[in-house]
Amino acid sequence: MLPHRKRIMLLTVVAAAVLRCTCACTATLSIDIDSVSVNLAFDNTSSVFGTALRHVAELRDSHGGLVGGGCEPSDAFCAAGELADSAHALLAERCGNGDDGDARPTPLDVLQVGAHVGDSPGDPVYGWLRHRAAPWVRAVLIEPMRASFETLVKNYAGAAARVSYVHGAVIGRERRPLAFYEPRRCDAPYPDAGSDGRCVVGFETSTLIASTNWTFVYHGARWIVDPPAVPPIARHQVAGLDWRSILEAHGASAVGVLVVDAEAMDCDLVASFPFDVAVPDVIVFEQGHCAWAQPREHAALDEYLTDVLGYALAPGFLGHVEYDACYVLRRRDRDRVNNSALHGPANAAPQ
Repeated sequence: MLPHRKRIMLLTVVAAAVLRCTCACTATLSIDIDSVSVNLAFDNTSSVFGTALRHVAELRDSHGGLVGGGCEPSDAFCAAGELADSAHALLAERCGNGDDGDARPTPLDVLQVGAHVGDSPGDPVYGWLRHRAAPWVRAVLIEPMRASFETLVKNYAGAAARVSYVHGAVIGRERRPLAFYEPRRCDAPYPDAGSDGRCVVGFETSTLIASTNWTFVYHGARWIVDPPAVPPIARHQVAGLDWRSILEAHGASAVGVLVVDAEAMDCDLVASFPFDVAVPDVIVFEQGHCAWAQPREHAALDEYLTDVLGYALAPGFLGHVEYDACYVLRRRDRDRVNNSALHGPANAAPQ
């Protein structure tokens, strides 16, 4: 990062081509970064915000960052939001899309799996979606735990963005009911399965290791009971939803940012994402368990994302620099991702 704040100025429209039918309507913005002119391309078949995030990542690498208006140097959402607002308005003006004038067909700007309660430490999207996003931004938040889901909806009430909610768990490539496990809470608001009267004090402590992976919950829960012993584990049944049905239900032809925090299932879920349907501009997922317990799967996923799909690893761009993996789609490689690409890395766990 350069030591001084950069001056950003939206100059003019370099080009705006209106192509009807199934073709994309494209527009190019020219911005000035300390007297250096940079052209940024957008189209109405992609998430405008996701495209803006990609541009911010590229400009961070080539120009030392992008700061505009009141944005801080490390606030990628703020910088991308300013670019996206201008691009969205331009595309709506030049391209249109039906009676409402929205330039974007049906992209999702944010798809988050494991949204928890939203307003929790480490959530990369809550503050922006809740308070600062433009009203045209669309987000879908998925959370399997009933208590967390209800709190999530309450915390997002009055959100700046257009937020939709899904109560369920993502299973990958098929739909079926799922068993979901968590350490049994002493203050659980709903009855738990089983007759074991033992319980764990603390909502966050319990939900931080809740998962469809029983082994992960069992071993994680052993360290939150004193003394370490066989932990009290509650079992719930939740709806298991596959990626394709989620995208179809929300009319998502594109995804801007995919965020996955699924407690030990992160790598498996990212690997099973249908990239032949939608290619997210940015992917952020918790990598701790996968890197430690599934090193071969973690390496295969990294190779799949970078070598096959054309993503670039961007540590710390979004999410925690150590605990989260962040990948940004390379601008020049976007068009090469198609149905002939692999439907997941070779070492992906079956879904």
